[in-house]
Amino acid sequence: MPVAQIMRLLDVVEGGQVQPDDPGHGRSFTRGRDARRYQVEETAGGPVLTEGREGGKSPPFRATKAVYDAVTSVLATAEKPLRFEDIMDRMAKSGPVPPGDFQVRVCIRFLATRQPPLVIRTRSAYHPVSKSLATDAQTAWRVAKT
Repeated sequence: MPVAQIMRLLDVVEGGQVQPDDPGHGRSFTRGRDARRYQVEETAGGPVLTEGREGGKSPPFRATKAVYDAVTSVLATAEKPLRFEDIMDRMAKSGPVPPGDFQVRVCIRFLATRQPPLVIRTRSAYHPVSKSLATDAQTAWRVAKT
């Protein structure tokens, strides 16, 4: 049995949802029963992207605008799809303090759940859907702010 088929079956068993095998589709980021919601909030430290679950009891994950901009820059300038570890390596080199992996994941999930998606995951690697990721990501940020 091919590895991809095994992974899809595992995802179904774990309660996730997988999109079709069409090469233009990546893996879905909606796991569990509660849908994620994203919004940009103003805090004392500046604007942050907040990821929470509808009806969730745990505190939301947050990523600063600087982390969001760095993630979109790394993905937009990549010549080939990047594994998460590669994104984290590039993020570590881009600033004095590397962001937490949860912050980078929040940004990637946000970009992947836009309609249409701005980033997709294929074979454990992330890549932008179009060359205009930097511009599209800024538009998505502004929309989430309202």
